[in-house]
Amino acid sequence: MSVATFREAVRAELETDLQIPFKSGLITFLEGTGSVRGDVGCVWVAGYRENGDSVQEQIIDLRVRVYRKFIQVRDPLNAIDPTALEDTAELVESALRDKQAAQFGVWFFRPVSTEIDLATQGVEVTVTAIRANPFTV
Repeated sequence: MSVATFREAVRAELETDLQIPFKSGLITFLEGTGSVRGDVGCVWVAGYRENGDSVQEQIIDLRVRVYRKFIQVRDPLNAIDPTALEDTAELVESALRDKQAAQFGVWFFRPVSTEIDLATQGVEVTVTAIRANPFTV
């Protein structure tokens, strides 16, 4: 299975589980704008490389980003509430947790890090996957 097929399978799964539109590729918003039209997500492959410990394996670095509709009023004296973004991060992680790697065409995958960006009302989850290295098969 190709890297693009893996990305697309994750995108479709997240779109179904989170019930928001997900696009293939990178979507960006400027600081302080968030998504003005509603929640939206995107999925892209940041890169892939041979596993230095086992040349039979290839490591795929996939990114998932979700933007929430920006609804909080900017006030320098009040903190931005991170709860909706923290909940979104956990939804992305749990949507992927119960899936079998084989249905995505890889041997193994899992979320390895999550970043919450209050300024853009975004969450970015890094997913690492391992599959057979196509250059050694």
